[in-house]
Amino acid sequence: MKIKVRAWNENTKVMVDLQKITPLALADGMSTQLSLQGGSGLFIPFLKSMKLMQFTGLLDKNGKEIYEGDVVKLGRLPTEEEPEDDENIAEVIFSKGQFWCTHYGFPVHSWACNDKCFIEVVGNIYENPELLKEAP
Repeated sequence: MKIKVRAWNENTKVMVDLQKITPLALADGMSTQLSLQGGSGLFIPFLKSMKLMQFTGLLDKNGKEIYEGDVVKLGRLPTEEEPEDDENIAEVIFSKGQFWCTHYGFPVHSWACNDKCFIEVVGNIYENPELLKEAP
């Protein structure tokens, strides 16, 4: 799995794709051990205002990358026998060495989803906090 990271800049309120800014940062003369050794890699700014989120290695039903901090819709695909069920909204977190979806703070085992269910990214906790409603 390729390690990918994005960051939320709390000062500018912008999601930053670190893979896109790495060439700019290295070309701008920022000296890192990596660039001094002629290597390639990822530039990660160490600022308190940057909240880092790692790629889970998974794609949602539309082929969109799922990151830590994403808000996802979990549901079952409709069939002739069973109509579509109620959809659950969950947050993607990293805890205890693995990625989880949490629904009202409780872990949901969504990664074990089979071909009868789906995960869809609908936003993230920084740009769309309203998607995570209070527990009933």
